[in-house]
Amino acid sequence: MRVRLRWAWRAVALAASVVALGARAHSAHDLAHQDLRIPYTRLPADPSHLLDLELSNVVLATSVDGGLSGIDRTTGAALWNLQANTSDLLHPLVASSYGARQRSLEDLAAEALAGDDPAALHALQGSGIYIVEPSSGGDLYVLRMRSEHGEMRPQLEKMPFSLPELVAMSPFSLSSDDTRIFVAEKHTRLVELNVFTGTIGTVFDAKDAHAYDRPGPLAFAHARQGERSAEFDAIESPWVYIGRTDYTLAVHVRNVPDALQTLHYSVYAPNSADKDMAELWAQHAGQLDKRGMLAAPEDNSLVCFDLRDVKKPGRHAVPPMPPVLWKRTLNATVVDIFDVIFVPPTAALDTPLLQPVIVPHPPGILAQIVEQQRPDVAALAPSAYVGVSPDGSLYALGRTRYPLVELTTPAAVTKGTLRGADTKLQPWVGGYEVPNLPDPNRVPLLDPGFREYVPLLGAPPAEADKGWLDAPGLLLMRVLGAALLLFVIVRGIIEIRKDRTPLILNTDTLRFDEEEKAKAKKEREERAKEKERDEKELAAKQAQDGAEAGDTTAKEPVPPQPGAEAAGETSAKADEPSPEAESDDEAQPAPSDDDPKRRRRRRGKRAGAAVLARQSPGPRRPDSSSQEPHPGPLTTPGGAEIPPSSLQISDDVLGYGSSGTVVFRGTFQGRAVAVKRLLRDFVQMASKEVSLLQSADNHPNVIRYFCQELTPNFLYIALEQCPASLADLVERPLEFSAHAPLLEPRNAFKQITAGLQHLHSLSIVHRDIKPQNILVTLTGQNKLRMLLSDFGLSKRMDGVAQSSFSQSVNQPGGTVGWRAPEVLQGHRAALAAESDESARLTRAVDIFSLGCVAFYMLTGGAHPFGTQYEREMHILQQHFDLSALEATCDDTIEAQALIQNMIARDAAQRPSAERVAQHPFFWNAQRRLSFLQDVSDRFETLEREPPAAALLLLEKDAAAVIGADWRKRFDRAFLDDVGRFRKYDAASVQDLLRVIRNKKHHFQDMQPQLKKQLSPMPEGFLQFFARRFPQLFLHVYQVMDQLPMLRSEPMFHSYYQHDEP
Repeated sequence: MRVRLRWAWRAVALAASVVALGARAHSAHDLAHQDLRIPYTRLPADPSHLLDLELSNVVLATSVDGGLSGIDRTTGAALWNLQANTSDLLHPLVASSYGARQRSLEDLAAEALAGDDPAALHALQGSGIYIVEPSSGGDLYVLRMRSEHGEMRPQLEKMPFSLPELVAMSPFSLSSDDTRIFVAEKHTRLVELNVFTGTIGTVFDAKDAHAYDRPGPLAFAHARQGERSAEFDAIESPWVYIGRTDYTLAVHVRNVPDALQTLHYSVYAPNSADKDMAELWAQHAGQLDKRGMLAAPEDNSLVCFDLRDVKKPGRHAVPPMPPVLWKRTLNATVVDIFDVIFVPPTAALDTPLLQPVIVPHPPGILAQIVEQQRPDVAALAPSAYVGVSPDGSLYALGRTRYPLVELTTPAAVTKGTLRGADTKLQPWVGGYEVPNLPDPNRVPLLDPGFREYVPLLGAPPAEADKGWLDAPGLLLMRVLGAALLLFVIVRGIIEIRKDRTPLILNTDTLRFDEEEKAKAKKEREERAKEKERDEKELAAKQAQDGAEAGDTTAKEPVPPQPGAEAAGETSAKADEPSPEAESDDEAQPAPSDDDPKRRRRRRGKRAGAAVLARQSPGPRRPDSSSQEPHPGPLTTPGGAEIPPSSLQISDDVLGYGSSGTVVFRGTFQGRAVAVKRLLRDFVQMASKEVSLLQSADNHPNVIRYFCQELTPNFLYIALEQCPASLADLVERPLEFSAHAPLLEPRNAFKQITAGLQHLHSLSIVHRDIKPQNILVTLTGQNKLRMLLSDFGLSKRMDGVAQSSFSQSVNQPGGTVGWRAPEVLQGHRAALAAESDESARLTRAVDIFSLGCVAFYMLTGGAHPFGTQYEREMHILQQHFDLSALEATCDDTIEAQALIQNMIARDAAQRPSAERVAQHPFFWNAQRRLSFLQDVSDRFETLEREPPAAALLLLEKDAAAVIGADWRKRFDRAFLDDVGRFRKYDAASVQDLLRVIRNKKHHFQDMQPQLKKQLSPMPEGFLQFFARRFPQLFLHVYQVMDQLPMLRSEPMFHSYYQHDEP
């Protein structure tokens, strides 16, 4: 059968080749007659001639303010920059004016807020504000205000037509709405540009040509040898043509002058004569250059990625973002990117110089990679970005042409908040969710009464085809090719009908083989007999087994969870799989505990899909690993069976995860739970995740697992239900107003550390610590409890992998932006088997992520390595910024020191989870003051002449800690009180500690005014010294950290023990 099909496909290919040969010959015949009519003569005759092209090192970038820049392709350095508004040619690409007085939207918003003239803004809101995308497409959006849950929220919609299309149809008025009138104009120019220097040559428009003092392109070839400059000695012509088209569209509303909207839109484009070269470059650019560039709208930058090692994205594996080669920030948002390629000179142009051609830069597979970074929440990712141009006009960027839009921060107004607004339009800047059009290829006209359709991309009308009359041989060749193709199709149908055996599709998860079906049927019959025998044996031992099961259930009661009954406050945060987690496609099957006689060898994913999750020791059904796809018994973490009806699943969907996972609201023994439903293809993954949960969920900061149930199509896992995640509380506080005010970042940091310390003590590495995987719930004291969740990427470091995913160089685990540098670099040491050093290095992967999460909590959503799309580049470069802690954290010095150690590039330098929990950042004022006092007491016993090594270490860098004279930082009243009893060395750290100790001991003996200044004890007392010497406490702690002998003394034991949060 396969031989027949192979023969049929070869015959089809042969016939298609004949037809294509005829078409190609006909095209060549047509081109020979069209060379004088169409100036498309630069295109190589064959794609193999791409080797004759030369890629310039100059990249052209246009910005929304109208500027044009030349950037070095290799380094990202700015070669030249034509500033906006320096000439009439370089005005902004997008400008909008509104109302009868043609004011900007920013002015209207300011007047409306001031209460001067809100009528104009209300008129615009009623009809919708048109926004243009300043790209080559000129797509049009409309911004409306919609009522959502009793609040007015903005909604951005993409119009089914572009602004150039409206201009082409104008003037017109809709028959269904004659109050709206569209009038427009269009202005085109062709500009000569020196790609190496940015010099503008001649500007041609419909009226005249504004010529500058420079020779034209043909003058290079005919210049006299004696007058040739260094520029003439080049082998490449620097002058290229680039077009600029300006559109103006005015939308009038009859009898409402304040609703007038005038949209100005301009676009740079290559020479129209080079369209075929642009198409060729878009298809084959990857053969000449392995770099891809994307515009980042949030910070006005152009980012260049290295595509040399990037593979085509697969259906299941989420590829990592490629490395960033360079990043260049411009004055405004980058709009279009152009490559410059040089083509050999043509016979028509009598010059030996290579001719430059401007073509749009193709992003390649970058768009697919960015899109797959959020595979499970693609529908929730921003699909458009709205920005503000320098003149106060709004513009929109869609993710089709700007893939990095999906990684932008949602606009503040979409969250119902106006925080962080430094201008009247700033809250509107950010990402928006835009519904997709049903048919992107053909869209209806404005008037629904029309029945015509217009294509999105117009094409010039083709002339009447006269090739058939001029080349009768071509007609014969096509007829023969069609006849051969028809013969192959008929012959293939006959051969297929001779053998009714279904075609075998050679995939991993789907097989339609009759022999395989027969085997499966036989196995099912055998398993049914085995099950019947097992049930008889169980019936004989029912009394004894029932007693044991009852004991097990009684020993492991499931306590009720405070706050879990509030079903109305729950959300889809119950241990969802990581949306951006990356993993290998293959996994080793879990071993079975059944009788060896019943084991059958199964291969591929079908076998893994039929394996039940392995349970902890306890009563177990003898057929617990049966491959029969039927509803299995429900089991508790202890292994005891319970009636399947104990788990009730509702139709209320809490959320969605990757790989088809859906989270439902449910109840287990009367307790509200979140039920994860996984496809059977991913049962093996879930079984190992459950195995880790069973061994680790006995901690208050780890998500709790209740039970699991297998059905013919799905596996259901019941987990502790939580109302929100840490990301929800930080990023969407208004939506989670019942829980967000209760968030205490320092306490939350301590709880997460405690949960991670528990996992590490069990040799479990989570490998996907991020805000979305940290769930929150309420305790009985109305406090937030942090829970580590989503163990899909976790790994047990005992030599036996307990995760269905494994690390590899090509598929690093974790989530983009939260992964340690050694994970990004693919170091095998990060996943070595457990030993003292290698296991600590492996756990350091989690410490790095925890440090990033800690900074995220303490700063209200910031990241130490910058914005989302540049984080991994900065992680590899160790380029971080912790300055945001100064404005949001009380103990800035301690917080910065701790987080800096946690995100260190060298994994060996990061502290363990236990050391993080012991860090003084978590200490209260009483403990810190007692620590300074005990250190001072202990150092008083050390030898001073000659000074002990510990004293020398304490006095090291004393000037940076306390200054040259610490007395200058106190007022006269305090110094007088200190000097009454003894003299101190004003340059000694030890003497300053002695002052703190003595003042604490004699606090009640101080003068009332001075005592009030240092109150209350201990908070006010400690702050009195901390404000003057912010580095002192951390310096003393770090000194003790380097003295293990002193630190191990009994008086210091309490400071190096982790207290439960």
